[in-house]
Amino acid sequence: MPNKEEEKKKTDLVIGCILALALLVRMIAINQSFWLDEAINVTAARDRGFTDLILNYTKGDFHPPLYHIILWLWLKAVPVSEMSARLPSVVFGVLTVWVVYKIGQKLWKENASFARLAALFLATSGLHVYYSQEARMYALAALTTASAVLTLLNLRKDSSRKNKLLFLSSFVLMLLSDYQPWLLLPFFFVVTPGMTALALFLLFPWWPMLAEQVRQGITTAANFPAWGEVVGGLTLKSALLVPVKFLVGRVSIDNNLLYALVLSLPTVVAGLGLARTLMEKGKHLHVIKGWLAVPLAAGALVGLKVPIFSYFRFLFVLPAFYLMLSYGLGKFRFIFRGPLIAILLLTNIISTAAYLGIARFHREDWRSAASFVFVFKDQSLVLFPNLAQAAGFEFYNNGKVKVEDPSTLNLHNNPKHVFLVKYVAEIFDPKDLLVETLNDNGYQKTEEKGFNGVLVWHYELKP
Repeated sequence: MPNKEEEKKKTDLVIGCILALALLVRMIAINQSFWLDEAINVTAARDRGFTDLILNYTKGDFHPPLYHIILWLWLKAVPVSEMSARLPSVVFGVLTVWVVYKIGQKLWKENASFARLAALFLATSGLHVYYSQEARMYALAALTTASAVLTLLNLRKDSSRKNKLLFLSSFVLMLLSDYQPWLLLPFFFVVTPGMTALALFLLFPWWPMLAEQVRQGITTAANFPAWGEVVGGLTLKSALLVPVKFLVGRVSIDNNLLYALVLSLPTVVAGLGLARTLMEKGKHLHVIKGWLAVPLAAGALVGLKVPIFSYFRFLFVLPAFYLMLSYGLGKFRFIFRGPLIAILLLTNIISTAAYLGIARFHREDWRSAASFVFVFKDQSLVLFPNLAQAAGFEFYNNGKVKVEDPSTLNLHNNPKHVFLVKYVAEIFDPKDLLVETLNDNGYQKTEEKGFNGVLVWHYELKP
């Protein structure tokens, strides 16, 4: 039998390969165009001073400041590009794979294969790969939440001052990464009420900003009621999308019947794995169960009133999902275990490869939209239903083409070309008033172009 040192070398080699794989797949297609929210974040971090970023920009952003601080510091050290802005999220994603492995080790010392399998599932997860390539806070939230769970497990084993400090630090960072992990507060209040209360007390300086963010969010919701449907109210569809997207990420099939058939097998396998884990009563296993179940249940309740229930916002519970799957599937007899695990791994590999290799599954392509407009940059202007949605275009525009505010639109100069970007027009211009204005001023639509969710209508002045 191999001794402990040989076994450790083997384990280290395996997890090293898994981490290398995680890094590799997260670097493929990383230079795709920024989408709107990424462009907003990157532009703010690039152009604003630190105080302005924290005290002014975050008021309307409705996210805690940690990610913005990290991005601001990072972009002061490197040239700004799609790849450089996304590298922090890549690092967060790979580190999360490692933390999940350490959690698995902590939970199942007697069977390291559970930990390795959970890490492999997360490393190849299409959903986690996608958000590990996004200049947003979701990968950071997943990392800090996983770290909080790992340090909680350490604290439950040994309540030393060091472990208390590590847990408190991880917990505070989790709360500062994104507001969605705050849905775990009921769970943490039950498990460790004193430390949870202390963490919230330490965040006291941020509470006034949170109140202002809530106020602005209420104002936005009142002014644009349809916005809630876009950002994530609770519906049957949004609830069903959580397990679906956890399994296959952002890819989809246009034919719903075919999509359902393709999903049926991995869904059944995942259901079997989760059910098997739920029946087990292993030591500390309830921590992982709570990590997955409490935020989803709390999010559903809050989502009845507040539009927060979108599957991608629950990326921070995806590690718990895979930890439970790994344990549950590992408990099946050997003759069934291999095929069941292979089905889920194959699902991950296919969905991740589809996302990385098929352009239509990539993000909004503002870069190509801007390039299309640049061909006609002389005597032209660009219109958006709402100027707040122009950040994606402006990032690539760099002042080459005039972007007009629709509220002060003036066509008296008779620009030859007008490009109407129909981005979330159903919210900000549901009656197509801009189209009516262009028609009334002698413009005729000559072509439509789509760039992965960015629809551009090209108008020309009639001779």
